Amino acid sequence: MATEKIVIDASVVAKWFLEEVYGDKAVLLRDKYVGREIQLASPSIMPYEVLNARLVTADEEIVTKAKNLIDVKHVKDLI
Repeated sequence: MATEKIVIDASVVAKWFLEEVYGDKAVLLRDKYVGREIQLASPSIMPYEVLNARLVTADEEIVTKAKNLIDVKHVKDLI
């Protein structure tokens, strides 16, 4: 019996590394792939898209931390 082939995109793979909604389902697909229960297929540019998603997320984290610093009163006084 042939294993099921599932086409995934970068958003699924990114969920393997980032905590996002439906991340548990993405990890389940990964685990089934590792266990050779399914085959995965993806566009050839998927690794670049995953890297970009990670970089964008990192930028958002930095922006959030910077905003949190600005909210601290003594930092506001310096601005």
